[in-house]
Amino acid sequence: MKTSLRSLKLAALAGMTMLTAIAARAADFHVATAQDFQNALTAATANGADNTVWLTNGYYTGNFSYNSSAIYSLTVQPEPGVAKTNVTIDGGGGGRGLNITCSGASGNVTVSNITFLRNCGSSSIGALRIAASSGGTAIVDGCRFLSANNSSGVGLEIASGLNTIIRNCLVLGKTNGSPNDGDGINISGVTGNTLICNSTIAGNRAGDGANITASAVLTVTNNVFQTNFYHGLYFNPSSGSKTAVVAVSNNVFSVNGN
Repeated sequence: MKTSLRSLKLAALAGMTMLTAIAARAADFHVATAQDFQNALTAATANGADNTVWLTNGYYTGNFSYNSSAIYSLTVQPEPGVAKTNVTIDGGGGGRGLNITCSGASGNVTVSNITFLRNCGSSSIGALRIAASSGGTAIVDGCRFLSANNSSGVGLEIASGLNTIIRNCLVLGKTNGSPNDGDGINISGVTGNTLICNSTIAGNRAGDGANITASAVLTVTNNVFQTNFYHGLYFNPSSGSKTAVVAVSNNVFSVNGN
């Protein structure tokens, strides 16, 4: 009986240890200022956990950066109950608003329900740039990418990753005026699947609505591409495989340049 009781205690202790180890692999950061935001991203790069950064309502100005070689995932999103219209990230004319780089073999990136101001100081770099891991998926869901007068910048820039999902997003340029916006969406380094759905990409001056030069499988469905200076949707997998599977359905293309 003593042996059985001891065994049960050891099993219970092992179970508690396992639960503690699992719990230790997830970390939450709740931020309310620009400095808090960068501090959270820096801490998340090497804490050995899947990380979620929660942003309270506010205007976050800066060139925020996450650069990790770990195999863990990162999620950036508003606090519960905070609308995307109440959380804005602005690069301040000095670069990308948020630059996420994952050089590990795996780990996903999710950015959801945030407004990005395309104020990068250049029409060739994105307000949000994600370079996902070679085995990871980048998900951008419910975000807004907006241009203002006297600002320039690509809306969303995907530089690498296995798969990409862009859904429920609004990507707006200025249509006219200066400086030029650049592409609404630019995807150059995805090796697997890309999905763009339920989004509006419009008014991008001196750029394409979506400019995609890599993906083995491209699916574009239920979007609006309108008044973009060049193409609404441009796909040429020149930087990756020369062959690809493409499915384009239920989209609206209106008054694009080409």
